[in-house]
Amino acid sequence: MPSFSDGWVSGLLQAGYPFNALLATLLFDFGMQPLGWRGMFFVGALPALLVLFIATKIEESPAFEAMRHCPTKVSISTVLKKTPSWCSMAW
Repeated sequence: MPSFSDGWVSGLLQAGYPFNALLATLLFDFGMQPLGWRGMFFVGALPALLVLFIATKIEESPAFEAMRHCPTKVSISTVLKKTPSWCSMAW
């Protein structure tokens, strides 16, 4: 992904939360009476089936595959030395 589109993609991801809340509200308003709670339960399970499809049928990107086959090892002391002190106070 080009670096100039990072902000746009981040904003798109953040906009997904209220959009999905709107979709859930509309689905409840129009789907609860005809489907009942069992039908709504199965509608809620559909995204899980989508995740299974994506996990089994969609190939990883070449960049991810290259990174997976030659991981770089970093010790925990190196990570902690580079972490700002204000960040470690949140623990």
